[in-house]
Amino acid sequence: MTKTNPLEEMDLSYWQTDNKEWIIERHAQWAKIEPMFVESIEKSKRARGILKRYFIKGELPDFKELRDWRPLEGHLDLFCFIWLHPSWDEQVLKPLRDLYLTIPWLDSDNIDVGFGLLQYFARSLPCQVPDDDMPGVDMTAYVAVAQHNEVLFNVLMANIDEGTYQLAKTTRKFHLLDYSILAPQSKWLALERLEPINTYMMFQYDLPLEWWYNSFKNNRELLRQLKKPEVKIQMYRYFYRLNDFDIEKEGDTCRSLFVNKIRKILDEREFFPEFKQMWLDIKAGKIELEEPWNLKWKPAKKRPRLP
Repeated sequence: MTKTNPLEEMDLSYWQTDNKEWIIERHAQWAKIEPMFVESIEKSKRARGILKRYFIKGELPDFKELRDWRPLEGHLDLFCFIWLHPSWDEQVLKPLRDLYLTIPWLDSDNIDVGFGLLQYFARSLPCQVPDDDMPGVDMTAYVAVAQHNEVLFNVLMANIDEGTYQLAKTTRKFHLLDYSILAPQSKWLALERLEPINTYMMFQYDLPLEWWYNSFKNNRELLRQLKKPEVKIQMYRYFYRLNDFDIEKEGDTCRSLFVNKIRKILDEREFFPEFKQMWLDIKAGKIELEEPWNLKWKPAKKRPRLP
């Protein structure tokens, strides 16, 4: 690597390459992780080689040489850079995130992919039914990542204002949230039982929930989307599940924690009047919905009639 590469400043002592037992354990961990890059994350064979060398040895790719990398899935993207580091200490990882963003040859795909993976592990994956959505897949390695969702979010999203990132040569805007972010949460509330992967949905944690609120409270794109009847129906269904969720029956779980927090936000904080009114109408019992708890329910092909 050239002297102008900021990653030369990176402390590689976390990789205990002179410790034989540590290396053996690291190889054993990689054997469980690598299938994920085939099953769902879809990294090329060459990219997997780059990731393996980083995971086991702390070997960094030559970003200058790879600046014209073509596969959209990237190689050592931002998420993998943080995830595959040996430490889970936020105070160690946050400076590394900042260091990564100063790489002068950084391909923006490695940022896009990185935040896509954050959304996957912290939002989408914990809201799935493993046997239905990923049949036959051993979820052990996925759970091992998801259990760090709060740390991953805190590290990657710290000090980020609605998705604006300053890269070495440009300021880049990422649209990390839209109205569809509510769909997985709605599905999560309707799951009959919680598998280990389902216990790590990121919006149960304070920082992600605050970030959600600050992104949504004046979200004009959401208002535009709510003009579509099918979107409005789905939003009503989400609000219905939030309001009707039986916390007493559920007990002390991550879902009860989340529901209590978001109900308080919806009740006490400011949103666009149209958005707020939908929540109030659901609470008042003014809206009738077909099978609001049925995960398999789909609107009719014809244009749905608004309540």
